[in-house]
Amino acid sequence: MIKNILTVICQSIITDKETNLVSYLNCIEQIKSPQFPIRLPFVSLGMLWQKTEEKSLTLKVRIKLLSPDNKEKTIGEMKSDMNNPRQRQHIVMNGLPIECPGKYIFIVENYTSNKWKQATSVSLDVIQEKIVPNKVPKKID
Repeated sequence: MIKNILTVICQSIITDKETNLVSYLNCIEQIKSPQFPIRLPFVSLGMLWQKTEEKSLTLKVRIKLLSPDNKEKTIGEMKSDMNNPRQRQHIVMNGLPIECPGKYIFIVENYTSNKWKQATSVSLDVIQEKIVPNKVPKKID
């Protein structure tokens, strides 16, 4: 059996080649925009999986995005052999369309027992907010 240990939305993911340490940079839980629709610049989804068996298993993952108006869109699918007890998977999304404000949910599914099952989900709150210019304080003589 394979289970999801961690899933995070962030701006970028760096894995050190010498130590294999991973850094999830600028984790994102909400974004603000004065107008819609928009396209998000680079956004990454970092996942950590763990298996409970010693034998090699195939990890099949599907990512879906559920919008505030309940429209579901498949973002991507990945398949890899899982030979180690834990495995990381990272997906980079560039230009992800955001049509309106509200809660967007990334649904992470794992293909197991001949069917897709939800392993976890993470949400991204999208807020419409007018940009107010910063007021410069008056100079005091």
